[in-house]
Amino acid sequence: MRLNSALLRDYYGRCNQTPVIGFFVGEYFPLHQYHAARGLPEGRLTVADIAAIDWTADYERLYALHARCPGHLPFTASAFPGVPWLEAALGCPMVADHVTGSCRALPAAANDAWPEVPAYGDDNPWVSLCVQLTRALVAQSAGRFALGTTLMRGVADALGALLGMERLIFAMFDEPARVHRLAEQIADFWVRFAQAQLDCLPLVEGGTGSLYGLWVPGRCVVLQEDNASLLSPALYRSFIEPYDLAIAAAFEQCIFHLHPARYMPYRPLLEMPFTAIELHLDRGGPTAQELLPVYREILQARPLLIWGDCTAEDLRVLSTELSPEGLAIVPVVSQPDDAWALWAELNA
Repeated sequence: MRLNSALLRDYYGRCNQTPVIGFFVGEYFPLHQYHAARGLPEGRLTVADIAAIDWTADYERLYALHARCPGHLPFTASAFPGVPWLEAALGCPMVADHVTGSCRALPAAANDAWPEVPAYGDDNPWVSLCVQLTRALVAQSAGRFALGTTLMRGVADALGALLGMERLIFAMFDEPARVHRLAEQIADFWVRFAQAQLDCLPLVEGGTGSLYGLWVPGRCVVLQEDNASLLSPALYRSFIEPYDLAIAAAFEQCIFHLHPARYMPYRPLLEMPFTAIELHLDRGGPTAQELLPVYREILQARPLLIWGDCTAEDLRVLSTELSPEGLAIVPVVSQPDDAWALWAELNA
């Protein structure tokens, strides 16, 4: 296993003298990245559909691809990350879209009904399957690669899935107490679901892997709030921040994932106990050059991971315009040769 744990510990202390570099090899979207996902039906998706798939060959293939790349980070695996596991466990119908390569959740209740969050239980079919797949990965890995929790979307994402975003926004104004109660229930479910996965994971050199490739000392979860970009700063502060804070406080380590949308709640995050902030570079979105002020502000307070569609120009900007302390970069590449080309440019 490739793991420079000394460099990574320096990274979390923001005293590393060189950026942490890793590579994500293959397809960005999980239904395309995992070849076995071709066996999933188009449209409505059930827990039995996921359970019927043998994912073993995909993990071996992706592990071998990663081993052919340079960098400082180990290959990390988690239960198939193509499913919005939290929303599914909360009762949202799942839909697979093989054209886009992703799955999405449908609202759990009709417009005239208020969704009810089920009581958390290990016998929840989606929870049970996720834990089962995680345990299978532990056995398959046999210490060869790092393991982490799977895709766990956040409170704003789950609220939007349960209610639909338009209805959620209106409810924040018309029924704030009900929204807060729903958010509190979601956060509690999130913590227990993530902990069930962590309980399965062995430590690797005293740490765990994570969804976007970082090894983290201790036990780590990854929280994301894609729907936060659709809320005003005031709505995020009032309805989402208290529950993000509760989730972060429940774990030894917690990484927060963001997309560079028009509104990013990164400033509130810097006041919260997150281990690191992961900010995507999205195809068609702001460039690394345009995001430099945001990167610099984050790096003053927290380690930063920049993950995604990182061009050679983006990489040049990141490596020359930012200080290395607390900086990690994980470009998405289609094949190992592309990773080596970027690595050569970094080390030229």
